[in-house]
Amino acid sequence: MQQPTLFGTDRDLEVRYGIKRRNWQKMRMLGSGPRFRKVNNRLCIYNFSDVEEWLAGQPLMRSTVELAA
Repeated sequence: MQQPTLFGTDRDLEVRYGIKRRNWQKMRMLGSGPRFRKVNNRLCIYNFSDVEEWLAGQPLMRSTVELAA
């Protein structure tokens, strides 16, 4: 039986969640995205459970007009 993947890069997140890699990088730079770990001072990886928790905490909206309110 194969172990489930626990960690992924921003490329993996793009495939899994459909959010472009560049957006994950921007959120990481601004500190507005999910928690991540930096490996060997270069590679950033995300724990999928941290990403799921962050996504669950994002507000639900019916329209982009709600952003202006």
